[in-house]
Amino acid sequence: MIINPSNPDARVWLKSELLELAKITRENPQITIISDEVYNRNIFDQVEYIPFASIEGMFDRTLSLYSFGKEFYCTGWRVGAGSGPEHIIKPIEDFISRSTNGISMFSKLAVGHCLKLAEEPYKSFENYYEWVKSDFGARKDRIVKILRETKKFAFDVIEPMGGYTLIAGIKRSVKLIPIKYYYGIKGVPEDEKRDFIESFEDWKSLTNPAFTCDEAFQKFLCHEHGVGVVAGISFYHNYDKEIANFGGQTFVRFSICKNDEDINALEKAF
Repeated sequence: MIINPSNPDARVWLKSELLELAKITRENPQITIISDEVYNRNIFDQVEYIPFASIEGMFDRTLSLYSFGKEFYCTGWRVGAGSGPEHIIKPIEDFISRSTNGISMFSKLAVGHCLKLAEEPYKSFENYYEWVKSDFGARKDRIVKILRETKKFAFDVIEPMGGYTLIAGIKRSVKLIPIKYYYGIKGVPEDEKRDFIESFEDWKSLTNPAFTCDEAFQKFLCHEHGVGVVAGISFYHNYDKEIANFGGQTFVRFSICKNDEDINALEKAF
């Protein structure tokens, strides 16, 4: 299964990478590719977007998935679609026809109406999809600028190629987090006399912390600056018992699908 653009890093697969995956798929006839392309209409900065099913010979091996909720700014609808060859689509169609969890006919009709309108000129753009790229691109640029120019923190921003999110490294900011956020209601141990740690590496010397750096930073931003982010650890399966070995603890995810009021509040907070 691939996600293109990916989540949480908002990276678009390069053509060379897709061709290599196609080569592996041809060599292994038992493989079927599920290509999650829910952000396929939201690509930035002239990045080339290539659906995996469009690679020669891959349509018959691929189930492509889409989300109209993402496409039309109404994720609460929970409406999507899949495309692919009959031998993949037919069993899915048979299952859905027997399932009691299908979406309402009203939602389907609304999506059909939106798909027709989306091809028409929209707000001085050739169509709705071109406006989406421009609108989200402008929001992305502004948030990236805020994070890179903030005087309060030191982020290592990975500029997104598409999608609704961006990743920011926080290694250089962990020393700004009060030590209480590494412990929460557990309480800071009596032998921890310091108020801050010196570095990410120093975090591993804490006495039985309750939270990883990204979790502590998430709580710190929310409580003291009114900014909500998603801790990197949320995107990992952490099977290690030792919290120090958990993945994702050096980054957080920001959302860029925010209105001007929210972005103004972010700029003021940072």
